[in-house]
Amino acid sequence: MVFSKKITIIKVLLFGLLIGGLIICLGILFQPTFGRENNYLGIKEFRNEPDDSIDTLFLGSSVIYHGISATELYRDYGICSWNLGSSSQPVSASYYLLQDVYRRQSGSLKTVIFDVYQVKTNSTDSFRRSAVDAIKDYDIKYKANRDYAVDFTEAIDYTIPVISYHNRWSELSNDDFIKLKGVDRSYLRGYYLDTIHEYYDLCEDYTEITLPNCNWDEINVRTAFPEETMYYLRRMIDFCREHDLELILFKTPMGVHWNAADHNAIQDIADSYGVTFLDANYEPIIDEVGHNYAADQADGEHLNYYGVKKLTSWVGRYLIENGKSEDVRGQEKYRYLDDVLVKYKDKVTDLVYLKDAKDVADYLETATGKSFYTVIISVKDDATASLTDEQRRRFEEIGLTSLSSLGFRDSYSNG
Repeated sequence: MVFSKKITIIKVLLFGLLIGGLIICLGILFQPTFGRENNYLGIKEFRNEPDDSIDTLFLGSSVIYHGISATELYRDYGICSWNLGSSSQPVSASYYLLQDVYRRQSGSLKTVIFDVYQVKTNSTDSFRRSAVDAIKDYDIKYKANRDYAVDFTEAIDYTIPVISYHNRWSELSNDDFIKLKGVDRSYLRGYYLDTIHEYYDLCEDYTEITLPNCNWDEINVRTAFPEETMYYLRRMIDFCREHDLELILFKTPMGVHWNAADHNAIQDIADSYGVTFLDANYEPIIDEVGHNYAADQADGEHLNYYGVKKLTSWVGRYLIENGKSEDVRGQEKYRYLDDVLVKYKDKVTDLVYLKDAKDVADYLETATGKSFYTVIISVKDDATASLTDEQRRRFEEIGLTSLSSLGFRDSYSNG
């Protein structure tokens, strides 16, 4: 009889585990990715980061994850960071994401850099949920949802994905199943790569253009921010004070939707709470960064890679020179980032180099070392018409012997 009861208990436990596992798996499947540009993967991948490893955390809307490369920050300055920005991330979501991060990074986290753009706007449910869904600890996720839910039941519904998104079964697409298999973009550490130049057509020499004029010091106006965003900004400030974290209010360069009134209102808040505000739309920072709106913006709001490279470098110098962060390169604890740097070079810096390469020898020298590239070159009429002796020599050096001796109207293939 006793043995029979034990078997029954084991069966019940196994059944419970099966149901629990099914609920978790269906929740992961049904939960939307919200699109690549929402940084869904960047936030999810942060969960795999070792505890007590992050020195600096970036929070805010899409302008910050389009604006700072955490990988380059480590490569050039040794600052271990992660970019947890997401599209239109509400200030409330930033506040709760900070709490979630702190539970696992309290032993290392020193600085929180919060892009203040979203302080101008109340949260919308879709953007709030797309950020809050990424919170790992269910008690923090529940608190974040309870702030907006009508009652306890709705907060629970929001917190458990299989309940929240059960009606998506008819909308499932290939992206949802790819998500289950996993796509490794951890080498970006939350950064969104974009190489578009929106303002190229504004003038003949785009390197000389500077838009807009950011000398706003004489304009004595203030934006009245919504009560909701101010409430959570104050809570974020208080949380950082309580846990001895350096909070930096930050603003990436923007060609639109940011003005003197916004800047002045944030500066007042920073002054009243004794926190730092760095606005890269303003002199002297914009000059120190070397930002150029024509060359460095992907669009009116977001930076492209060229702008990100400049801004990231400036932020790295600022953090190290002002003692806000520590250079941890060479420490055994951070050896895992060596592989991150290799992947970043292959998939970001070399990719950008290839996109910008003007000489075929430069292009092939970089591309031929990558097994994941297939290079197809199409030319009009004769491929050798403009081929120089120097290019032929370089082809020979990188092992493309047949290409180096290409003759009149010859074809070439190197499988």
